[in-house]
Amino acid sequence: MNATSVDRDTWTILSLIEWSTNHFSSKLVDSPRLTAELLLSHVLDCRRIELYTNFDRVLLPDELARYKACLKRRLAHEPVQYIVGSTEFMGLNLKVDRRTLIPRPETELLVEHVMERALAWGSRPIRILDIGAGSGNIAVSLARLIPSSEVIALDISTDALDVARGNARLHTVEGRVKFDVFDIMDREGELHGEPFDFVVSNPPYIPAADIPSLPPEIREYEPLIALRDYGDGLSFFRRIGETGAKLLKSDGWLFVEIGFNQRDAVRAIFGDLGYAQVRSFRDYAGIDRVLEAGAPAPL
Repeated sequence: MNATSVDRDTWTILSLIEWSTNHFSSKLVDSPRLTAELLLSHVLDCRRIELYTNFDRVLLPDELARYKACLKRRLAHEPVQYIVGSTEFMGLNLKVDRRTLIPRPETELLVEHVMERALAWGSRPIRILDIGAGSGNIAVSLARLIPSSEVIALDISTDALDVARGNARLHTVEGRVKFDVFDIMDREGELHGEPFDFVVSNPPYIPAADIPSLPPEIREYEPLIALRDYGDGLSFFRRIGETGAKLLKSDGWLFVEIGFNQRDAVRAIFGDLGYAQVRSFRDYAGIDRVLEAGAPAPL
């Protein structure tokens, strides 16, 4: 068997998982066994546990051919989520493809802190603005988990919003999530309307100078428009802070995901805009990942 083919006549599920794990390991692919399991369960349209309850099943020729195609794509650095067409976020299965950023587990921390604030308000109706909707992972999960919520989700990409709308329909929240095309950095286009209880965003925060050093899975496959800040990595936080100051209710809250070592700079931006009770929260790796801030006092 060579690097890109599975050419033995007979492969069982277990033998293929074991060979793939070793091969992915030799190519320095992250989480090699999990990768093999996800690809094979996708090809066989089964749950991962079923791979092991049927470990001695022999793959059919067409199944093996489809697995080989997936294997080649992963060895070319394409993310598993794009190959299988979905990912898990906040317990929800979401459709993803190259039109959208892949939702990260770290972003679940952002959603969890929004939910924590919402729960403290009981059944009060809650208006949420999601800036940079992407796949709809934040907007859809908040609508699912906060039944009293109404979400307005914005993105510059019409392609991304097509994916997001599909995820809203998939999880039956399309009636409470409205998606709109909007460029938050366009200062000629201001948002108007009823104020919001929460403004939430996972914005692009990677400085352009850092893009070449990203792993190829990110640099070559994910939409850079959802990742790259053409300035110092803080441009979107300045604009989101200004937007929140205008659109939040007096007791509202702003929540943002931040990048490595950005906590102090973003805190300073929000502080200068008059936000109160600015707090940061660390992810499971111990990195400051989420900032929340109380709405500025009315002028």
